[in-house]
Amino acid sequence: MIICSKAVKREMIFQTYRVVSLDEEITKANNRCNERCFPFSYPQNATNLLTSYVTLLEYLKGCKHLEIDTIRNMPNPLPNGKSRLMIRHDVDHDLVTAVVMSYLEKIHGIPASYYLHHISPYYYGDFDSEGVFHRYEAMARNYLTIQENGAEVGLHVDALSVYEKGIDGMQAVVTEIEWLRSIGLTIRGTAAHGSAPYYGAENFEIFKDHCSQERILTRSDGKEVKLGLLSEKELNLDYEANFPTFSYSKNDKVLSAYFSELLQNDLEKHLYRYLHCNPYTIWGQDYTVWLYGRNRWVIAATDNGNIFHYDASIDDVFNFLVGLRPGYRVVIHIHPVYYGLRLLPTLYPIGSCLRAISEDKKNESIVYNAVDDIQMLADLTNELERKFVMTDRKISNLEKRMRTFEQVYEKMTNHWIFQLRNLLIRWRK
Repeated sequence: MIICSKAVKREMIFQTYRVVSLDEEITKANNRCNERCFPFSYPQNATNLLTSYVTLLEYLKGCKHLEIDTIRNMPNPLPNGKSRLMIRHDVDHDLVTAVVMSYLEKIHGIPASYYLHHISPYYYGDFDSEGVFHRYEAMARNYLTIQENGAEVGLHVDALSVYEKGIDGMQAVVTEIEWLRSIGLTIRGTAAHGSAPYYGAENFEIFKDHCSQERILTRSDGKEVKLGLLSEKELNLDYEANFPTFSYSKNDKVLSAYFSELLQNDLEKHLYRYLHCNPYTIWGQDYTVWLYGRNRWVIAATDNGNIFHYDASIDDVFNFLVGLRPGYRVVIHIHPVYYGLRLLPTLYPIGSCLRAISEDKKNESIVYNAVDDIQMLADLTNELERKFVMTDRKISNLEKRMRTFEQVYEKMTNHWIFQLRNLLIRWRK
């Protein structure tokens, strides 16, 4: 763990950031992503269907009192009589679902911003035992697809985690920005990966434009990291997605208590302090709408405002948005993995048809296909828990759907299918 200390003059030595490219087919890379993301569906039960994201997009498209824009344009003057809403995707885990979501946004004419986590082992790469970063460059086709679908793409900066490995984190950030640009991405901004509770600083503080005081972070092994060394201007970056301003408390005890609270295993308290009542940073938006599980949202006003709604539903989100007055900035903060409901580790997210993408752009094939019958499977579990009584007609229709479903996924052994089949047998009795 890195801890915060006052600035001192001392040489800081870290390993050079080294990269090797892994030659891997994109099908294999996508399958690895599916397998690694499956635990969010089972046993965590934290994911939603992509059809529910379609519902959100359709709702937003009908909100005439909202201007929907990318994160880059957050600070621009607001149009008269409107508020500005921005969709931010932090791609920490699930690049496969992110690609499908970008297609959905393209279909509905909704702009969005995606930030690629540059050290995520789920899709981007990982460090070996010698500290060399292995980059899965086959995923470049997916990154470009997101951009070609009209989305803004940036880097999800996690330099402090790289430093924790004993490697130069700022060099890693510069190297990855250069590589992403070299493959054809237009990288104009970054978004800091959350780090304050672990390191006593935010990842955006590596930029001198977002580091308000000279500080050095000291690792547990004594190595020190000086913040604020990178220049956004020199890197041709226009913005940092949080548009942060600092509200540093001069009381070290207050900040220590804040960081300790964020580390506690209480998500509600964590989000309350981080989004709503933060003594360290004030976010650029007025409100954050944050998805953190299966139909579980937080609606939080920035800087200790009058709204903090934990465990909100999508209906609560709609009610909040419909009542939003002009003159505000709202960020819907999404990690795509929470829309990546999978029935098996070997399957793509439900509601999508994602096949191998050829390096030849003309042959790429990522096709969105909403599967309403599978929506029924997820809804049915909740109905059963409420002891829903089914009529013979409903049972008959359900059995027909089951037969269709089983033809598609003939070898599926997911627990939901077994549960559904057993319940149908019980009802028949």
